[in-house]
Amino acid sequence: MNNIQRKPVGGFFELELPKKGSLFHDSALALANGRVCFRVLLERIKPSKVFLPFYCCDMLIQPLTELSIPHEFYAINDQFDPVNVPYLADSELFVFVNYFGLKTQTARRLSKLLGEQLVIDNTQAFFEKSYGLTWAFNSARKFFGVPDGGFLYSPHYLEDRYVPNKPIVTEHLWLSLCGEHEAAFKQYQYSETQQTNVKSGMSDLTKRILYGVDFPNASRARKRHFRILDRALRHLNQMPSEILETVPTVVPFCYPLLLKKPVEKTALYQKRVYIPTFWMEILTRNTEGYDFEKSLVNNLLLLPVDHRLDESDLRHIVESVLKI
Repeated sequence: MNNIQRKPVGGFFELELPKKGSLFHDSALALANGRVCFRVLLERIKPSKVFLPFYCCDMLIQPLTELSIPHEFYAINDQFDPVNVPYLADSELFVFVNYFGLKTQTARRLSKLLGEQLVIDNTQAFFEKSYGLTWAFNSARKFFGVPDGGFLYSPHYLEDRYVPNKPIVTEHLWLSLCGEHEAAFKQYQYSETQQTNVKSGMSDLTKRILYGVDFPNASRARKRHFRILDRALRHLNQMPSEILETVPTVVPFCYPLLLKKPVEKTALYQKRVYIPTFWMEILTRNTEGYDFEKSLVNNLLLLPVDHRLDESDLRHIVESVLKI
């Protein structure tokens, strides 16, 4: 007897989401999120040691700790490039973060230098694809309204297949769509705590949502909004011009406004301008030095440039920043 369960026929209608199109990263391995991508590559390579930038999220450190893989921090300069690239033993890896989606040129240079021993964290650079001989991964949640999802690029063909991520938290997406933004934010915070590092594939819901995304429009909007904010705020920005001027050749994650002194972000929140802080946890690491990286926690404003914004939103961002 055939024990395969048939899908239901008839009954209520499901969400009308597209069944065809592009995931943008169709040649990559679609996994639950960026941290799962990192874990998958670590378990495949089994490195003896991993070099990480000090200015990174603890989510990069967590799988290393769980897998008992030693790691060592390295410093970045004011161009957000590694101060030094160490000589790597054959079994070691070097991780580079494509900060703000604006450091693609450095990522490509390191790819030529390190090849398969380089891992590029493109969680802030969704629109970057494979660099050929280099490992790279991204995060869909940082760019689109999806409950999970990340894509892993490998120097080799990956035959791995994973069961889609279940269950997933979606309440924050529906509440936001209905205009319940405060309640949605609370649910979003909860949803982030539910992100797993258990190896699983991207959820079917995320895939169906991504099939409906207008990727070219989203890309153009980010570049356009970045330029608008840059014209209005460049005079305040301590970020090197070489980084800011990489747009329009890359797609930015945000407009990184680096100020001379710390600012109180609550003034922006009170005006309903919500921006993330990267990364508070570096201030509590028991490590000497890295003063530049630590200053970024309080001096850097990551202003939104995504495709949801219009000119009125951008004017509000500029006016709010100029008043703090």
